[in-house]
Amino acid sequence: NDPDQVAISHLVAAGDKGEWAQMLAAHGVKYVLLSHELEWKSYGYLDFQPDLIKIADFGSIEVYRNSLSP
Repeated sequence: NDPDQVAISHLVAAGDKGEWAQMLAAHGVKYVLLSHELEWKSYGYLDFQPDLIKIADFGSIEVYRNSLSP
């Protein structure tokens, strides 16, 4: 019932249709870490989300910065 968890769950369910940067900024999230685990490739749309910038790719994890978060 945590509002942050509910919002993030809805965002993940929306997938590439979600307004990722805006929603994450509204909940104080500045970074997204994508671990290369099961089904990680299904989140490839993060590369095309406005205001989410991939700042690192370590092979097993990718790091995105939300440019809308302070």
